[in-house]
Amino acid sequence: YAVILFFHASLIKLFATGPQSEWMMMHHESCQADWWKNLLYINNFSFSGSGCMGQTWYLAVEMQCFIITPLLIWPLWKFPKFGLGLISMFFLAGKIFVCFFFISDENNFSVTGGAIGIAWDKDYPPSAMFQAPGDGYMENYYVVPWVRIQPYLMGMVLGFILFKLRKTEKLKMHSIAVTWCWVELESRIKATIITNISCSHAVDLD
Repeated sequence: YAVILFFHASLIKLFATGPQSEWMMMHHESCQADWWKNLLYINNFSFSGSGCMGQTWYLAVEMQCFIITPLLIWPLWKFPKFGLGLISMFFLAGKIFVCFFFISDENNFSVTGGAIGIAWDKDYPPSAMFQAPGDGYMENYYVVPWVRIQPYLMGMVLGFILFKLRKTEKLKMHSIAVTWCWVELESRIKATIITNISCSHAVDLD
């Protein structure tokens, strides 16, 4: 990652030829100015679509989640009930409350917290597909760790469950649980297909 970052901040300008050369130079200038944010994995806190390797916001979020993992894994391992409660608290904090901070909106300050609070306060759409230009959806909601940590925590709990069941020869599940899993999987697949089709149509219309 550091090598690619160095390349974008220094040598990529030597390859800026052709119709996209202006974009490559803008990208190079952004990386020259903000390379250290990427290297420290904090570039998602100053996100802009034209920033240095903008797609690496996800690496920053993953690293931020990874840093706090020992604070959750150790209690989960030593004191499972307490650990699960702690993870649940983090999950709810990201969704609803506790992560309170000020958001400025036309000289009016409102206190909001977590994913639901931010989305409600700023009237954000349910998906990046429907974001309006300049509404702050990406930088204030889409790329911040307190909105992205929930799936990470769910994966942590699932990994713990699989660890506990590692010696189980055959996993027995209630028929209702099995049905729910299949319905959930089918719904996710359909949502992915429909979303991709919608995006394709949006690109064609533009």
